[in-house]
Amino acid sequence: MPTTARSQRRQRAELSARMRAEGMPWHAIAADFRSRYRVNARVAMRLAHGWSQGDVADRWTSCWPGDPKTLKHISYWEQWPAPTGHEPSLHVLARLARLYECHVGDLVADVGDYRHADSAEPAPADGGVELKLAGPAWPPSLVTEADVTELAQVVTMWGRQLSPNLDRRTLLFSLSSAFALAAAAPVFERIADDQHRLARVLDGKDRADHGVLDHAQSVIADCRRHGDTLGPAVTLQCVMAERDVLDTILRSLPPDHLGRRAKSAYAELTQLAGWLMFNLGDYHAAGHYYDEARTVAHEAQDTDLVTYVLCTMSHLATWSGQPRVGIDHAVAAQTWARRSASPAALAYAADVTARAYAADGSQASECDQALELEATAGTAMQAGPEVPDRWYFYDESFRHGTKAETSLLLGRPEAALDAARRSLALIDPANIHNRIMTQALEAQAIIQQGDGAAACPLIAEIARTAVGSSSRRLDDQISGLRRALVPWNRTAAVRQLDEQLRLYARVS
Repeated sequence: MPTTARSQRRQRAELSARMRAEGMPWHAIAADFRSRYRVNARVAMRLAHGWSQGDVADRWTSCWPGDPKTLKHISYWEQWPAPTGHEPSLHVLARLARLYECHVGDLVADVGDYRHADSAEPAPADGGVELKLAGPAWPPSLVTEADVTELAQVVTMWGRQLSPNLDRRTLLFSLSSAFALAAAAPVFERIADDQHRLARVLDGKDRADHGVLDHAQSVIADCRRHGDTLGPAVTLQCVMAERDVLDTILRSLPPDHLGRRAKSAYAELTQLAGWLMFNLGDYHAAGHYYDEARTVAHEAQDTDLVTYVLCTMSHLATWSGQPRVGIDHAVAAQTWARRSASPAALAYAADVTARAYAADGSQASECDQALELEATAGTAMQAGPEVPDRWYFYDESFRHGTKAETSLLLGRPEAALDAARRSLALIDPANIHNRIMTQALEAQAIIQQGDGAAACPLIAEIARTAVGSSSRRLDDQISGLRRALVPWNRTAAVRQLDEQLRLYARVS
């Protein structure tokens, strides 16, 4: 299961320290990180050291004060060779190698490998689908723990071994769709002790206990992340089934602590159903589930969850063109957030407030004040204890994404572009939904700056990544970006983009 951004940083730091204690050099640790975390060579080397982009920029400036750098420079170099990055010169790579205590080649180990063109290079054997799928060495721990991120790493590494004549991306896209469908099939249902216990509860033989609710919470956590990765349609089936189970359990529970906890879990599943409906484009159904979730969360006396639901209600209203209704819900969310004293609740309530004010168009100062409040609460959240799993998505990358979105709405494309790129440099790669939405903000900022042709490769990448997703909101984003390119319709870049969009079947 993907971890929060904060626990991932701690995990990386502990792993790097252990490897260093075992005598591993930086380049070996970076090579492991490149494979383990699916990042390029330059990002992997920085993560191996446990540094942020700002840390690297500060160290650079300290060593070479006559040539100061900011984290924006580091971000551009790390994004290369993507169209949004800047190619680092040999001089830059040499200085980075000095900072990282590595060879220059270690920083470009993932770029420009054409060994397959060498006639003396052995060609990998080809075969049918069965042979291809038999290729990966599946570690037992990977199969038993079902870590989605590590599984993706194994598949990606396997894909690199395939014949260069094979369209690897197309194959992986086909596999991803097949795996998504297989994941929804009954054959992959797990049979465990907690499910047997749940069956006895539903049969009326046992009383619900905290173990049953622990199982429900784990399902909710899995479903939230599955929605980010697999899309809303597949995930919604699991959410509604679990919600029906909890509804049955609630009828037999007294209004004690256990009953309130069960109501809280039911309310969270109902909110999640609304969120998935939102991404499917059914805003009316989303509003219905949000209303029910808020009512049940109040009955459960779960102030943190009440705040969360009100925030999603604000987001829905703002997105659907009702920013003043969004402001109403956001103000209510801030009131309940102050009662909860949760930094995550305070930060997210300020986040949706800023977006609603920006969407209203005439309240820029109120938007900026909300962003300042969000930054303060976000800092407190990072320094505080672990927060409930429902806030897993909310981290520094999310805040930069909101800064990008509000900057676009307020006509500040340069600030939006900077914020979007900061977000993308930090975002959890497993959260495909947030990554695509942030890439769309980046493309919008480029278009607003008057360079529609430059946005085309990024839009094509968004459409490619979204293949297999059932999110109507992603489709709407791609369609909106294409409409914004009308002034560049006659350019070769847009014509090429249209061909790619037809290939990925995102817009007609």
